Amino acid sequence: MRIAIDLDDTQSEFCSHWISIYNAIFEDNLKPSDVLDWEIEKYCNKCSKNELYEILGRNNFFKHTEPVKYARDVIAKLRSMGHEVFTVTAYHPNACIDKSWWLKEYMGFTQDDIIFCNKKHLIRADMLLDDGAHNHANFEGLKIVYDRPHNQHMREFEYDCRVNSWKDFEVYCQLTGIL
Repeated sequence: MRIAIDLDDTQSEFCSHWISIYNAIFEDNLKPSDVLDWEIEKYCNKCSKNELYEILGRNNFFKHTEPVKYARDVIAKLRSMGHEVFTVTAYHPNACIDKSWWLKEYMGFTQDDIIFCNKKHLIRADMLLDDGAHNHANFEGLKIVYDRPHNQHMREFEYDCRVNSWKDFEVYCQLTGIL
């Protein structure tokens, strides 16, 4: 099976890291649980949208993002069962080097296992594990939503399964015979 896995807020604690930097710079107390949809700028009221997104362009932003608990373990199990597992993550020219380093360091991916793509529905895979609702639209394989506060608006018919953690994803894979 070919399994595509998102990076930001699926393998890494992207939103938490971004918000912690935003809070430190702009003296706010926003929590990831406060961000209830994809447009984070609506919740970051102490700066402009440009200032908020400039945080992502800082040197080593991605290198200091924590991995999601058990992600590496479950990915390793999937690989050990012979599945082709790769990361498909949003492309931005300033982030590719940091994201690639992070994926190698924390998840064991090589450059052959990483696809930078902003239109994930174009990726040919049997399954997509992703937190972004827009990434599941028009994707032709199994749509697994990684639960986050910003994707609670998704309706059940828009995906095949919602998982709350990597352990939940592992159980799903066991129950469906993937693991």
